[in-house]
Amino acid sequence: VMHEGNVVVLPQERLFVAEACSGINSLLALLPAAILLGYFRQRRGARIALVAAVVPIALFWNLVRLLGTTLAALELPNQPAVTGGPLHELAGLLTFALGCLSLIGVDAWVQRRQPAIRSAS
Repeated sequence: VMHEGNVVVLPQERLFVAEACSGINSLLALLPAAILLGYFRQRRGARIALVAAVVPIALFWNLVRLLGTTLAALELPNQPAVTGGPLHELAGLLTFALGCLSLIGVDAWVQRRQPAIRSAS
């Protein structure tokens, strides 16, 4: 398997990775979620770390989706069912859900690493 730009070259065919599947949509959807989580749950410095974590989270889960789609297209006889249609849409939703769960996990991890706020009593 090779890639040429946004085309994955398989032995029998070529898979075009559309802009909608590039991970930009996940990135743009996770960004406001990170901003809201940071605003309500984190201190100022930790907010920046949480928002910065969106990029690797979106890239990682999109890579997992791309690898899964490529492997499925190699192994399954009905390649159009893998690269389009309901199965492909479900993979996109699952990718976004895993991105959200990862963001929540990073939020919890960052919050545990912050020192406790001392009360003024």
